[in-house]
Amino acid sequence: MSRSAAKTSAADDSPQPNKMPKLDAYPEESASIQSPAAADTSSAASQPTLCAAEPDSVHMEDEDKLPDADTFFLNCLNAIEADYNEKLESALEQHKIMKRMINLKLSYDLDALKQLMVDLVDQECNALISWAKCIPNFGSLTLEDQTYSIELNFLEVILVDCLWRSIVNAQKDAGHIAFVLNEHLIISRHMCKDLKMIDIYDHFVAMTSRLMRLQLTKQEYLCVKALVLFKSDYGFTNVDKLEGFRAKCLGLLKQTCGREGRLNGKCALRYESLLLALTDIKSISMRFMHYLIQFKVEAPHIQLPHLLYDMFLTQNMFGLTS
Repeated sequence: MSRSAAKTSAADDSPQPNKMPKLDAYPEESASIQSPAAADTSSAASQPTLCAAEPDSVHMEDEDKLPDADTFFLNCLNAIEADYNEKLESALEQHKIMKRMINLKLSYDLDALKQLMVDLVDQECNALISWAKCIPNFGSLTLEDQTYSIELNFLEVILVDCLWRSIVNAQKDAGHIAFVLNEHLIISRHMCKDLKMIDIYDHFVAMTSRLMRLQLTKQEYLCVKALVLFKSDYGFTNVDKLEGFRAKCLGLLKQTCGREGRLNGKCALRYESLLLALTDIKSISMRFMHYLIQFKVEAPHIQLPHLLYDMFLTQNMFGLTS
């Protein structure tokens, strides 16, 4: 069956709004990012520090300095990460999800937790669209390719964020590792057991522990997050442009990992180790999606937002669900 036929079949089963206008409706926020000369590299220093051992500014020693274009790209990733976090926090406040996360700590309820997880992932999707559109030259992709890059990889990108949050949380909590969906929603092993997704928890914690042993830096995390967005090429109309983004992220990650190995004596194979981690991220994301869908199947009163439903439809169309 052709891709267009598959889409038509999915739409007939459950009519949903067209996905393309949804992505296009977001304002183009990357217009203010013009060139390395115009970039305000000093603003990175004012961003909130997520890890005490890792400054946000992208400072390189002279002998390890990145080319101007790569430095600019990394500074952009750092700047839009702060914007992404601000937008997400604002959306959680606006939709009263923040209040629900706090209330859950006071009164634990399994159904409330399931709905909260679904709604939180949905808001992450919304913030993720805005984040992706701010990546330099992302707008050079066709609207269809932009949409597919997000729909096919969104949950993996979100899980990379969760891994970083879990690392930061473990550093604050005497090394205790948990599944941190949000700093106000930390999923314990007991909660995952109630949700019948204990396999995800154990795999996620093992991954977090491995990245902590590598002493993952914020710059490496930003590179991995961007790389994951361009990892799949299913359905793309211009694979060459996609490969250009992929090569940029891979090259930047390799240089950043090499610098950490030379200057700080960290694991010499950290670049290869981070690439191997992508397989684990994909595996966890497929099972996590399965469980989110199961929440709706097992409890029909669980509401599945339209945007998240569209994302699931696309992944199912390409056979990316477990």
